[in-house]
Amino acid sequence: MRDYLIRQLDDEEFSIPYQNQKDVLRPSSFPPNTIQQSGVFYLEVEGCKVTFSPEPPGLQISSEDCDIAADVADRIVQEILSSVESFTAREGRIIPL
Repeated sequence: MRDYLIRQLDDEEFSIPYQNQKDVLRPSSFPPNTIQQSGVFYLEVEGCKVTFSPEPPGLQISSEDCDIAADVADRIVQEILSSVESFTAREGRIIPL
């Protein structure tokens, strides 16, 4: 899985309060395991550790220990973006890194 950046169409960052992140930042059709350690959470999706870094210039989505097809990774990130858009009522875009 490669790294991605998601941001609003107007190039602003999405505003997702910390307490909502673990409920919002998740794909809909890939059941993830949510792991929380030291105040930070990450997902285990399709055998991949998926982490989030909500810092300028947008929300970076990265993965570790992963060997899934690019189209599956793209779909996971698209589903996360859809969840973010639903929560914030703002449209966004994905930028592969």
